[in-house]
Amino acid sequence: MSNMLTSNTIIITDVEKYYLEIIDGNIRLTPKETHTLTLTPILKDIWVTMPIQQVLRTTTFNMKVRDENRENGYNWCKRLKLSIQNRDARLTMREIIIMIKLIIMIKLNGYSIDILIKLKNNDIIKFRNNIV
Repeated sequence: MSNMLTSNTIIITDVEKYYLEIIDGNIRLTPKETHTLTLTPILKDIWVTMPIQQVLRTTTFNMKVRDENRENGYNWCKRLKLSIQNRDARLTMREIIIMIKLIIMIKLNGYSIDILIKLKNNDIIKFRNNIV
């Protein structure tokens, strides 16, 4: 076996820092440490404070009242006792804003929200709202 690299050779340094998956003949490397903001736990924290029937009536997310066991993008949430279908960050943020507006309308006890979003160009968008 030769140590010569061809023009088709791909070298990945620090490969131990990645999770490796082979999907449809393609290699997917995902960093083991990610420092991205996950919005779904924030949304679930909001939903937990609301009556489940109200969540089911007002949400734009697909939900089922049984454990879907990760089928079709659903994940079981023990705290809510619901299977919730995943959505991208943009739609999750939209849902957070919808739920906060709902909470404002029904005047639940003193919520507040502080959101800082750092863009790729390092600009920061700040959103602050006290809800009473």
